[in-house]
Amino acid sequence: MRKKLTRLKLFIFGANGQVGQHLVKELAKNDDNIITVFLRLNSQAGKLKQLGASNSIIGDLTDKEAINQVPDDTDVVIFVAGSQGKDVINVDQKAAMSVADVVKDKQISHYILLSSYGADSHSTTEHSLKEYLIAKGKADDYVKKLGIPFTILKPGVLDNHSGTGLISVKKENLEVSNRSIPREDVAKVIAYIAENQLLIGESLELISGNQSIEQGLKSLR
Repeated sequence: MRKKLTRLKLFIFGANGQVGQHLVKELAKNDDNIITVFLRLNSQAGKLKQLGASNSIIGDLTDKEAINQVPDDTDVVIFVAGSQGKDVINVDQKAAMSVADVVKDKQISHYILLSSYGADSHSTTEHSLKEYLIAKGKADDYVKKLGIPFTILKPGVLDNHSGTGLISVKKENLEVSNRSIPREDVAKVIAYIAENQLLIGESLELISGNQSIEQGLKSLR
């Protein structure tokens, strides 16, 4: 069970994605949370409200003026958006960086960025996801150097199995062995980090394992 420290105002980019929908639902389990979601289409707002979103803002993730609509009193900004390989430079890289700029300008207390295991701005891999991993790596590097309170989460392969609540997590050199992790569990990890203000200034690698989310995350403090 997650420990709720304070009432939080959270802003989620990518809330209509698969991880994002799990995340909204998870955060909404705490009735005091105020969850604002950034959506591309107004038609998506009804579904997110049913999942627990308090408010929605419609805009283009690649438009810097649009993403600057993050309220000044936001406590946590979460970026779980992705282009599914369609526009990795402008969405997975540059949008994540632009949102980090907003976090800095508005002096927001915590930026949680969903990256990927293997993300590396200097990657020389021949993997089909090379462009994606480089873009994610560049965004990660930018966030780390910006001087903001961040947590970067780098899960292994994502799947759509039901979450188990059991993980394996390290700050680096996690052995993934082609294992995956349910998107639902990734969302639960993000929610736990956000609500407990854990691991600020850290980058974490994550896969399914045998530790509870609470045990795994607290072991890294």
